[in-house]
Amino acid sequence: MTDGKVVKTLNGKSTCFNDYTVGGKKVILANGAKLVTVDLMAPNGIVQELQKPLWPQAVNNITELIYKHKALTNFTSYLKKSGVDLTGTGPFTVFVPSNEAFKVYSGDTGENMVNYHVVDGTYYSAGLSNKQKLTTHLKKIFIHEEVTILIDNGHMSVKGRKDTASVTTMDLAALNGVIHILDKVLTPPFI
Repeated sequence: MTDGKVVKTLNGKSTCFNDYTVGGKKVILANGAKLVTVDLMAPNGIVQELQKPLWPQAVNNITELIYKHKALTNFTSYLKKSGVDLTGTGPFTVFVPSNEAFKVYSGDTGENMVNYHVVDGTYYSAGLSNKQKLTTHLKKIFIHEEVTILIDNGHMSVKGRKDTASVTTMDLAALNGVIHILDKVLTPPFI
């Protein structure tokens, strides 16, 4: 399996596969659904057992998905003003603070804040492990900042240098990646 490989199903829809190593074990996802049993031989083909239903591949890119989500209008505004482009092929994972998160945040809302919430690659929750570090788009003098994923009993959080945010909604798929919604804004470290 090739990470990011897109294949057509019998009904003509696309399915995107991602593979990760989590806790030393290979994890394969199809449109964000974890394959729990792979390559079961059947008389008429091969069966792949999924942990949850397989949803059709997304039709919106990251930016369109964020713009359409009613609980993300504040981030939408800051994304537009920042000039950060998330419409390209990516793939991207974006940790998007909710409107509620911005009610208690008084820091930078420009390009630095937006970039601190964006990482390269498609990271569905099933492909992440506790204390995994992800490199953000925010950089200072050619050094990119990282965030750390924290997972405890199925609950996922994202730890920045200054604060930690809980993920309230996971795995919203886009054509060029995935978004996770946060309950706090991650404050850029050098602002």
